[in-house]
Amino acid sequence: MRILIFLTARLHLRHLCGPKVTSGLVAECLDALSALASLNRVTLAWVPGHRAFLVMRKLTSLLDASAMPLLGPEPALGIPKCLLREAIKNWTEMQHLTG
Repeated sequence: MRILIFLTARLHLRHLCGPKVTSGLVAECLDALSALASLNRVTLAWVPGHRAFLVMRKLTSLLDASAMPLLGPEPALGIPKCLLREAIKNWTEMQHLTG
């Protein structure tokens, strides 16, 4: 699956794509993006603030046009058990370290 993430602040893109991680929040975002990228093709794109509204409007209209009821077994977008186990393990380790 291809995932396209639009950022309206160029500074955020620089922090995520920079050579050095300078904050815990950036590291957390990079970990989440890496998890997504391990199973998908992820692209980060900068959209100037004044154009972001137009982009979001177009994306909303495309999503509305493509919306249709899902047919078949639930869940429609299942999460592999290994990812769930890894997320729970990471969360419990973090709670143990910070608690």
